[in-house]
Amino acid sequence: CKPSEFFMVGDWVKAKHDLTSTQGVRISKGTLGKLKELRSSDGHWLVKWNSAGNIHTDQSNIKKCAQSEFISVGDIVKATYQLKWQSGVTVEKGSLGKLKQMMEDDTWLVEWYDNVGEKQTTEDGFSKCEPSEYFVKDDVMALVHDL
Repeated sequence: CKPSEFFMVGDWVKAKHDLTSTQGVRISKGTLGKLKELRSSDGHWLVKWNSAGNIHTDQSNIKKCAQSEFISVGDIVKATYQLKWQSGVTVEKGSLGKLKQMMEDDTWLVEWYDNVGEKQTTEDGFSKCEPSEYFVKDDVMALVHDL
């Protein structure tokens, strides 16, 4: 099966259309949430919506997100522009880092790989990398020319 063909607890999902819960909470189309519980007995699953908390919804109301549609701790990111902090530290546009933690003020703690270390960064300061944009341990590679 392809990852998009099944659901698992922990999956990121989004609302297929505007929803109103039985408690009267409105969830807009495209709102992201994390699947917390699968219940086949009544077809209602528990989703922790980013904007509304834990709400049960029918499976037909949600769609599994593609990896590119959300960010989470552990993702590899790149700076979308030159970042500067009051301390004088600078990260150049395109520099890579790893998301370490989401902070209470909705910024992210990013471990920048340019010998900068961990710095709080707003979400507009980085974008999620595609796996083809970086190397990780045990990646298989092929030579593109003779050495």
